[in-house]
Amino acid sequence: MEHIKVNSVSEAWRAAARIFPTDYEMNEESSKRAGYPIYETTSTDERFFGFHISDLNTRLEVNMGNETVTIWIEEDAFEIVVKGLTEEEKESLKEVVDKEIRRIKYRRHKAETSNLRYVIDLNS
Repeated sequence: MEHIKVNSVSEAWRAAARIFPTDYEMNEESSKRAGYPIYETTSTDERFFGFHISDLNTRLEVNMGNETVTIWIEEDAFEIVVKGLTEEEKESLKEVVDKEIRRIKYRRHKAETSNLRYVIDLNS
């Protein structure tokens, strides 16, 4: 089984498109049964029977007959460095940032967006 690591959802889908040999579309029935989105080949060629992509949120599993490629989506990471704050201000800022990061991740997951372009204004 091959493993690929990427930094965003859109990059994961680009990688899947490069290795998946046919077009694909979401299969509503299979997705409902599995509890996560499943995209199946649109090809009627017997060589591609059963080929599909499972969207498992933190990874895509690209299943092509006897071969499976897992595309791992690593979270975007960033660091905030703020100098000159008191301990109380640091703790208050940490609470605000932690809450905002959780909100961003939730919105990102729900919207299935891939570009993390949020600004946290520390002056407001």
